[in-house]
Amino acid sequence: MIGESDFTKLCLPLHFGHEHVGTQIERSRSINMTRMAFEHVTITDRMRLIRRVSCVESAAEVLAKYWPKNCGEKYATAQQACLEAGAGRLHPDEVRRAFIDAAKEASIYVNERSR
Repeated sequence: MIGESDFTKLCLPLHFGHEHVGTQIERSRSINMTRMAFEHVTITDRMRLIRRVSCVESAAEVLAKYWPKNCGEKYATAQQACLEAGAGRLHPDEVRRAFIDAAKEASIYVNERSR
C-alpha cells in the first residue's frame, strides 16, 4: 500500500491548488487532464451520497477523502493506479477498472454504465 502522504500529493495539488513540492506532482500537473478522463461511473456510499467519477483526478479524490476506513487490497491497487496514471504510466481506463473493483470490494454500490 502506498503512503497516504504520497497519495495526497497526487490529489490535493490538482484539486485545491495547494503549494506543492516534488517531481511526482510536477509530472502529474503537466499531463493534459482530458487524457485522464474515462467513461464515468456512479457510486453510492453508505450515507446514500451519490458521486459521479469520470477521471483519474476525481477517482483519486474519492479514494483519498470519502472511502471507508476498512480498505482492502483492491483499494491499494486503485490508489497505485491513480498515481501511475498521474505519472503517465497507466491508461485512465485501467484506473476506472481498479476503482470499480475497489468499490465492489468495499461494498459500495457502483453503476458502471453511462447514461
